[in-house]
Amino acid sequence: MKTRVLSLCLVVLLSACVTVGYQTVVLDAQFENGATRIDAVAPVKRYRDEVFNVPLGPYQVDALAIGDTEVLYSGREAGQVERKATVDNTGWNLILNQAFIGEWVTYRQYRTEDEVTLSFALDTPSGERVNTRCVVNNTGLENEEASRLEVSSQAENTPRNRVVDYGEWLATRVICTLRQGEQTWFLRTVQQADQPPKLDLVGDDEVFAVRVLDEALVKQPYTGARQADEPVFEATGTVLPGVQIDGRSGTVAAVSLGNGNTAIWLAGTLDPADEALLVAASYVWILRAWRGGSI
Repeated sequence: MKTRVLSLCLVVLLSACVTVGYQTVVLDAQFENGATRIDAVAPVKRYRDEVFNVPLGPYQVDALAIGDTEVLYSGREAGQVERKATVDNTGWNLILNQAFIGEWVTYRQYRTEDEVTLSFALDTPSGERVNTRCVVNNTGLENEEASRLEVSSQAENTPRNRVVDYGEWLATRVICTLRQGEQTWFLRTVQQADQPPKLDLVGDDEVFAVRVLDEALVKQPYTGARQADEPVFEATGTVLPGVQIDGRSGTVAAVSLGNGNTAIWLAGTLDPADEALLVAASYVWILRAWRGGSI
């Protein structure tokens, strides 16, 4: 009996350890208390599009398809090369290496752009569908460092090329069309380096205000605290910590995206059509979080 009690205590302690460092988003307490929560469980294996056809509470994701990434534009291919700087390291090499080694380093920068499509359907309990199609556009810079010439007093003059490339993210734009019966909605998420994200959900006669939620650092051990110690989100990445959607009467939905903790909250006063729309919109952000912002 004593052994069983000790084992039970060990399980409890280990369970508590799992929650150390647990992150969530800061929600309005009144909204959260009256909302329905849907937990979205990420598939373990992610090698096929079909594995992302997951259940979301009473809803079911279906017919998900991710297109091949298409490179739309490259400054390198277009010949638009910008020469950034040239550095002559001859003097340093003479002092440090006691040899006459001339090394001229050239920095160049190219603008790159690619695009990928995403589509899925959301089946509702009533049998209706919300058909969603998105285009994800990524813009960045490719930085190249090229060492063009090496000259040594101990060897013949031999050109040597060395190229080091690294990418610099500039912006991601996600534009989606959500069709629900005769109604068409447009979902937009625009993230640019060093700028706050811009999000909106617009219909024919209604607009939902969308904003990024603050990320909360929950104190150790996890106590269920809802207030963030400090906002830690910086708008320079591709995965948002969470999103809140507000309608005419206040907050109608929220979604948590960070640290593998993906969940949707829906206000209890929503009609079925609006609820299905908000679940479909939330799944766009959830899927991007699961795939690290790659779509």
